[in-house]
Amino acid sequence: LYLVIGEEFTGQLSEMAYGRFLFLSAVSAVHAAGRVQAVRAQAFARDIRVHGYPAKLANQQAPTMTHSASNWQRLFQEARVSFKLALPIALGQLASMAMSVVDTLLAGRHGATTLAAVAVGSAIWSLALLICVGIMMAIPPTVAQLDGAGRRGEVGPVWRQALWLASIVGLLLLAFMRWSPQLLLWMHIAPEVQTPAAEFLHAISWGAPGLALFFATRYLSEGLSWSKPTLVFGVAALVLLLPVGYALLFGFGPIPALGAAGLGYATAVVMWLQFLTFAGY
Repeated sequence: LYLVIGEEFTGQLSEMAYGRFLFLSAVSAVHAAGRVQAVRAQAFARDIRVHGYPAKLANQQAPTMTHSASNWQRLFQEARVSFKLALPIALGQLASMAMSVVDTLLAGRHGATTLAAVAVGSAIWSLALLICVGIMMAIPPTVAQLDGAGRRGEVGPVWRQALWLASIVGLLLLAFMRWSPQLLLWMHIAPEVQTPAAEFLHAISWGAPGLALFFATRYLSEGLSWSKPTLVFGVAALVLLLPVGYALLFGFGPIPALGAAGLGYATAVVMWLQFLTFAGY
């Protein structure tokens, strides 16, 4: 108990009798333990009252540290751990956002009309993306809380429920994206842009279920403090999108040129590959 609790509160308990501190620690264990642990804690407390605290503990010197020094040390330690966890997540998120940049660069090489169609379609797709992220973001804190409490056995059921939720959300987003070309009429988009934009939206809609399932898997990993896979699979998807998007946009060998629709299909394929490889990992 001293090794777990004593180092944290040594500065505040420097003047407290060591035996009283161990006694209070033993009593606090009763509340969190079962019947067997409670009996052991009570026996330990009784021994302290009768015989005093163990001699080998009495001969140990409690570590000394000023209150301000301990706070600064803890701040630097937690900042270092947070940075190691957050950096891969931030870079992985940046790679995911860069997929739209790749689509735009490829569309610009194809023509002004294709560029306009992909830009309008990406704006509508971003709405579906934000809805998916907003719903799935409940996973990391739930998983992290269970993992931190030592209840990792309950993480599996949470993730299975998350997969069911992601499947439902993905199908709803698929239906929304299939209907979304109607928005182009309400937005008074130029007629020559509406057709390729609608083709892009119909093509990318097939990736909506894969996107939702990918976020469910990614957020499970991040909740377990496995943040590096987010970076690895995010960068891999970005690298893969470039050749696949180029082939489907301009055509390659037996693959016909699909224009804006080709970029939509390429993005959908990459999203499904992201989920499948992440789930396999």
